[in-house]
Amino acid sequence: MLHGTLGWYDAETVNKRYSDLFQRAPIKNSEIPDLDRLWLLRHSVAHNAGYVTGYDAVRGAMPDLANAVADIDASFLSEGFDFLCGIARRVAEEVGDAVVVEWLRTRVPAGKDYNRDKDVYRQLKLLATFVASRAKDLPSIMKSLYSTDWQKAK
Repeated sequence: MLHGTLGWYDAETVNKRYSDLFQRAPIKNSEIPDLDRLWLLRHSVAHNAGYVTGYDAVRGAMPDLANAVADIDASFLSEGFDFLCGIARRVAEEVGDAVVVEWLRTRVPAGKDYNRDKDVYRQLKLLATFVASRAKDLPSIMKSLYSTDWQKAK
């Protein structure tokens, strides 16, 4: 396959990959049709200046947009942002938390040692953090978080 996204545009493929790797599916089945439509709209904006071909309108179950330019306004962008944030939050919190706990499980035989683990733990924990706004600071990763996650790993 030569396409650069290698299937990442397909929500079912994404869920399968995340399930295989992390035993989590970050996209709810009820969200897949909306996510597919957003992907088609993104494609239409990026490649056709917002013009939705008849073919793409049919694929996205958007018959009113066939051979027309999508009217993407501030309200649509806000709703789309909120929708995507829900998925991003699940990836960060559910998948990311599972990755942190699995990594800590590899440390259990050596025993709990925050000083030994804190650098890698902090990096993993920050990757598993959903940030709703760039204006919000990243959380402090403290020993108490490590202790809480350690208990999940045991």
